[in-house]
Amino acid sequence: MQYIEELEPLRKSIHNALRSWHQVDSNIDDDQGLAQLLLVRNRLTTIRKFHPNLRKQVINAVVLEAIELLSQQASKSAEVIKLRFIDEKQLSKIAIQLNVSESTVNRWQAHALEQLAVIIDGLEQQAHEARMQYVEATFPPSTYSTLFGHNEPANRLKETLLRDANPYIVSIVGIGGIGKTSLADFVVRDVLKTYYFERIFWYRIDPYVAGEDSHNPHTAFIALTQYLSEKLGMVEGDKSSHEQQLSYVRRSLKEDRCLVVIDNLEAVLDSTYLLVAINNIANPTKFLLTSRTRILKNIDVYNFSLSELNLTDAANLIRHQAGILGVDSAEIMNEDIQKIYKSVGGNPLALKMVVSLLDYLSLDEVLQSLQLVSPEKMENLYLHIYWQIWRILTPEARIVLQSMPLLAEKEGTTIWIKELSGLADEQFWFALQELRNHSLIEVRGSIREKRYGISRLTRSFLLTEIVNWPVAEE
Repeated sequence: MQYIEELEPLRKSIHNALRSWHQVDSNIDDDQGLAQLLLVRNRLTTIRKFHPNLRKQVINAVVLEAIELLSQQASKSAEVIKLRFIDEKQLSKIAIQLNVSESTVNRWQAHALEQLAVIIDGLEQQAHEARMQYVEATFPPSTYSTLFGHNEPANRLKETLLRDANPYIVSIVGIGGIGKTSLADFVVRDVLKTYYFERIFWYRIDPYVAGEDSHNPHTAFIALTQYLSEKLGMVEGDKSSHEQQLSYVRRSLKEDRCLVVIDNLEAVLDSTYLLVAINNIANPTKFLLTSRTRILKNIDVYNFSLSELNLTDAANLIRHQAGILGVDSAEIMNEDIQKIYKSVGGNPLALKMVVSLLDYLSLDEVLQSLQLVSPEKMENLYLHIYWQIWRILTPEARIVLQSMPLLAEKEGTTIWIKELSGLADEQFWFALQELRNHSLIEVRGSIREKRYGISRLTRSFLLTEIVNWPVAEE
């Protein structure tokens, strides 16, 4: 194992930890100390106690594990470390015991410290990789393969979240389909790599999941508290009262610096109550929200406005989406993109839905259709695009789409959706993929359990325009 100069601070911290091996109240928690390692922080988080004695025991345990690994590669070097620091023997006595010179003992010790730094650095990298995989598995699947036009907003948002100060509540604000959730997902996955936050949680508010009263802000906060108490490890949290859960959550979020993402905040009719409650459990924990409306009342929230894509980014998105759907993007001229942009604007969802039409309609037909719609009201534009897509859907895809509002929790596994649709396996999977290609269905849940749902825009279209219509009717 080759020692590199970048590990020198870690080597010094290991040396300090060894020299203070038997000192219970030793002060080794510096910026580059072992107490900052994820290896140590993970164990401290597990026992949820931060008494200096326990912290020192955890640090010693990590170093001892590294010494045992070193003994498999350089037994004499590992033995010297144990004799010198754990057994507290003098250098001269170690030399006599091992029948070597003191300079040899010094050389073995120096080599051991360097190799311990290499070993602990390797273990730390493994811990980081395992943590990233575990946390990312709890996130909903990304709804994008490439994020266009949001590099600068993503960088600003990341800097805001990593700032060790206010704001502790950040809200990504923008109209439907603008990419709020995608931006949050992109930034959170990037922030995860910094290990700035002890833990990261993703919570999506759905006004239909918990029943008709779930849009009530108090009910929404109770649901959030229950979710966080469970994720934070509260034993028998489901049997505890809301006050007990809230107390546990507040204490945990005050002790550990966490990041809590609350997606789809607009589902709560009056978010003021919820935001006040969240503010009481923030700091150092931060909250990242997505919402269609700006928070204007007397609440310390940073509104991060998300704008539409410019023409260049919109063009890149159009060609990228065309490639995904197998549409020859080379045939889409710049003037065609300008016409699409003039009609649709830079709303990513609208652009994706327009591109999906090119798989069934000619470019001239799509452009002619868009020219008939005034872009002044986005709702009217969406409605027009929905109708265009509805007319080209296969009967099987229509059946599956009409089944979605019937799900008891407004999202579900393929087992439930297939049961509601009544389609055979092959028909169902083709229909599901067709809906995905048209951006009409969303994949939620995690990599361990996929759940499918529809956006509020799609749901509104189905319930107000399609409900009770024959499936095959044009």
